[in-house]
Amino acid sequence: MQDQARKALEGALSGKKIEYEKWDKEIKRREELGGGGDSGGGGGGWFGWGRWFGWSNDDNFWQEAKQASLTILGIVLIVRNFLILLSILMLQVQN
Repeated sequence: MQDQARKALEGALSGKKIEYEKWDKEIKRREELGGGGDSGGGGGGWFGWGRWFGWSNDDNFWQEAKQASLTILGIVLIVRNFLILLSILMLQVQN
């Protein structure tokens, strides 16, 4: 019974093997860059956003602060532009 289940699972996932191997390599690469798999400590972890957004790691503080600021600014600008377009649309509908 277990053998049949294993074969069925392998058959269903056989097309995804290359994709899984690609992600496994990416995970290992990120762990090496981040100083290990401990995403809760220092500046390591996924995307360099460890504890306190990775800012506890002084080596990358300014780069990460700049990236976070630009991201927030981008979100604010997108929302502002959306609200402007929405107000223009509402004026057009009223006339």
